[in-house]
Amino acid sequence: MSLCAALFLLFVTWVSDLQGAEKAARKGADYFNRKTITFLVPVSPGGGFDSYARMLAPFIEKYTGSTVVVKNVPGGGTLVGTIQVYKAKPDGLTIGILEAASLAIRTLSGDSLGFDLNKFTWLGRISAEQRLFVVSKKSPYRSIDDMVKATKPVKFSAVGVGSTTYNDVCMFVEGFGIKAQLVTAYEGTSEADLAVVRGDVDAVEGTYISKRKFIESGDVLPILQFGSEPLAALKGTPVLEEIMDQSKLIRTEEKPLLVFMSNITKVGRGIATATGTPQDIAQILSKAVTQALNDPQLREIAAKRQFAIHALTGPEEQQLVKRVLETPGPLRAKLVKTLSKYK
Repeated sequence: MSLCAALFLLFVTWVSDLQGAEKAARKGADYFNRKTITFLVPVSPGGGFDSYARMLAPFIEKYTGSTVVVKNVPGGGTLVGTIQVYKAKPDGLTIGILEAASLAIRTLSGDSLGFDLNKFTWLGRISAEQRLFVVSKKSPYRSIDDMVKATKPVKFSAVGVGSTTYNDVCMFVEGFGIKAQLVTAYEGTSEADLAVVRGDVDAVEGTYISKRKFIESGDVLPILQFGSEPLAALKGTPVLEEIMDQSKLIRTEEKPLLVFMSNITKVGRGIATATGTPQDIAQILSKAVTQALNDPQLREIAAKRQFAIHALTGPEEQQLVKRVLETPGPLRAKLVKTLSKYK
């Protein structure tokens, strides 16, 4: 063997050993130790997504040995931050809390999003809490019946076209036959909520967590709740799933939209990292997220803040996303028609 050939073989062996060592290091529990994980939130500070991320971050630190930095990246109805998560370097050092339900709907609608929702590396689900519609105390409306009977369009605020708030409002007004105007010039939940509090618009949709302080202050009034399970704090507020077969206000031909709106809330707030993340890194990170979500101290903090935790593992969240994306053609067509109607 020539000297050149021997040196080349030695180099190849060295590279192979180095790659093997790196892979072995990844499999160790200390892969994330002393590294910095950027936790992207695709909306502005102050809303439910932001609150959950900041509550969870210290516990991801606890189970990875990393430093977790929460970074808000609003814009595009959550798309700007979401794309950054998807296209990040696949090393597990960029994760995000994603509005999985709205992303699934946009995928079903045929929107060009710049990513494949099925190809995210899903790490878990933090919550799938109850959602609700609230009206401003300055609004003339106090019930769904009032909205149905309105002679002028009811104004709703929403966090950009394609966001969960936008999608749910579209399905809600179509299902009940409400004349509506959607105002989507808001980067985050906080801004959309404040528009209702000020009386700039009549109503908004979202999670109980993000609306609770305004309900307690009397600035907004809940008129409908739906999703995971009825909340004791909203006793007396109609529950969509309970009135679905009774209410004469629901348009029979549009009822599938309201059923879909209720069911898709189960996808909830998903935690994900970049597409193409190696399986060993994903497993370490997914395990850490699961441990964090089930940490007794986090559960205690969440209970004090009245934050619901509905934890799922990464594979479980992946299956939920997959099932939603398999929505039958006729309902998909109805959904596309409804969402495009209010753009």
